Amino acid sequence: MTTTALSQLPPKALVNTADLCSALCVNARTLRRMVNSGTLPPPIRIGGSNAWFAGAVIQHWERMAAEKSDEARHKAQYIAQAMQ
Repeated sequence: MTTTALSQLPPKALVNTADLCSALCVNARTLRRMVNSGTLPPPIRIGGSNAWFAGAVIQHWERMAAEKSDEARHKAQYIAQAMQ
């Protein structure tokens, strides 16, 4: 599975740890670090295993991208004002 394939899944599709690792080209430990750092949303537990809704992962990334874009815009405005 690739990240493109992840975005093509239905939003309610469940993605297990192995598939998400494959889509992101990372190992399980890196995936846990991504959850701990907030880069990925926390998983849900199903029968003792972790899983993510494909839509929740995509929405999380979109929200993070929007926040970073807002931060960059505010920093650019601050710099522009400081230079005047």
